[in-house]
Amino acid sequence: MNIQVNINNFRKIQQASLEISPIAFLVGENENGKSSIAQAVAMAASGHVLPKNMAKKDAKQLVHDGAKSGKVSLTRDGLTCEITWPLCEHNELGQGKPLHVSEFAVGLKNIFQLSATDKAAYFINLLKAEPTEKDLKLVLPKSVDARLPEIWKQIQESGWDEAHSTAKKEETELTGRWKQETGENSWNVSKAGKWRPETWEQDLERGERQELEVDYAHAHKALEDALKAEGAANFDKSLFEEQAAGKAGYQKELAEKESELQAAEVRVRDLHKQLGVLPKPDDEGAPCPECGTHLVYRLSSDLLGKGVLEKTAAISEDEKKKRQDEINSAQAELDQATKEAGNLRDCIATIKKNLETAINAESQLEKHSGDAKNISDGNTEQARQRSAHAELRLDNFNKVQKATALYEQILTQKELVTALSQNGVRKTKLDEQVAKFNSEVLKPLCNKFGWEMVWIDNELNIWRGNRPYNLLSRSARYITRIILQVSIAIADRSELLVIDDMDEINDRQNRGGLLSMIISSGIPALICMAKRGDENAPDLAIGGDGNTYLVKDGVVELFSQPRKEVNVA
Repeated sequence: MNIQVNINNFRKIQQASLEISPIAFLVGENENGKSSIAQAVAMAASGHVLPKNMAKKDAKQLVHDGAKSGKVSLTRDGLTCEITWPLCEHNELGQGKPLHVSEFAVGLKNIFQLSATDKAAYFINLLKAEPTEKDLKLVLPKSVDARLPEIWKQIQESGWDEAHSTAKKEETELTGRWKQETGENSWNVSKAGKWRPETWEQDLERGERQELEVDYAHAHKALEDALKAEGAANFDKSLFEEQAAGKAGYQKELAEKESELQAAEVRVRDLHKQLGVLPKPDDEGAPCPECGTHLVYRLSSDLLGKGVLEKTAAISEDEKKKRQDEINSAQAELDQATKEAGNLRDCIATIKKNLETAINAESQLEKHSGDAKNISDGNTEQARQRSAHAELRLDNFNKVQKATALYEQILTQKELVTALSQNGVRKTKLDEQVAKFNSEVLKPLCNKFGWEMVWIDNELNIWRGNRPYNLLSRSARYITRIILQVSIAIADRSELLVIDDMDEINDRQNRGGLLSMIISSGIPALICMAKRGDENAPDLAIGGDGNTYLVKDGVVELFSQPRKEVNVA
């Protein structure tokens, strides 16, 4: 795959044309524009029009001194991707598939810039380590199977952390129910499974609920029988006394309500009559056959006299409305009076019923006058104690059963909470994928380099051999970063590598190993290295691995040297 690069007036570069086929090795002394070319290619390949943390208003700073605008373009298989500054425009010209590259592959980001949380999220995505529903099911008890579809739905909709929070809340609620059931103030997993109430009897450990329920039913029936026998011999007159005491009050209240009802019924009759004498809205009377005068027949206003004929004129709309309003008002008053009378009748019926009960209670008191003699056989208290004891045993058994069931639910819920946590099934899946990444990607690259293995531990820390990254030398850190950059590009299927500052490696062997590793990856690459004027550089054209270019004073040209000098400096 050939990638043609053209750069005009970008930072240090006035003009540069080079081909990445498959490797473009760019050398030059410091401050001549190597990093400018690396940055331009990385931005064009990834579609970033500005470096990180640069505002668009400052884009003029990217244009070569003295020029009005700058541009970079990458062409592959008929498709050109270009960026222009200071307009910060990104365009694709022609037909073809754009380059697929990540920011990590072209050096715009590296994993050491990520927080622990972001690093975990990144590797989960990179290594396709997102757990499946099947992965989750494998680590959970069978008792969770029925709930798993709902749990998985929440994970899909709201994410793992939200599902973990929900499960943790449910665990807290279950623990609260256990405390409520047992009366305990605290939960202790080592003691909760053995919890027993203070009144627990040891034989209940082998008890059966059905037997305890039968025992309680028999004891309770014996108590009821004892109480009935005691009730027959010991008449409790308190209820009748309470009912009989209300007799006088009911009689007085009945007289008052009957008087109110009589008055209410009179008022209803009067309102019926008043409503009947009100003129109808359209009642204009009739013309006299002799004189033609409109006459209407009206009842006497005192409701007692005879009717009379009165002269009337044609009725206006206002008069009609006024008549209708009077009828409506009278009807409403009649309806209210009728309702009040009905309420009084209901009230009187209730009072009569209460009075009847009071009279009956008074009769019962006369019938059973005197204090009843207690002829109890003395077994009531014993029956009460036996019933209470049987009930206590059944209650204790049920409490322990419920507490034990809740305890087991809590343990299951704890397993779910653990599985959903960041250190649960997600980490297990990520650990598996990281181990696979170490063995299938990093190890072969390090072997090709001829270098001690770079690997990632379960906390996503980076190691070289048995030494952590932060304890490596400066050049060893650089090599480690490049190995990781190439491995990530392989994992995310990037189609281009941009590697700057290869001069961080100060010995020929490691430079050669790094170059061999990059070539072995099969990914086209732009590699930049600073060199002093008297240093040699590898001419990749001789080995058919690409081209070596020299950048000097912002201009790029092909680099060549005698075959005998072909070495990695």
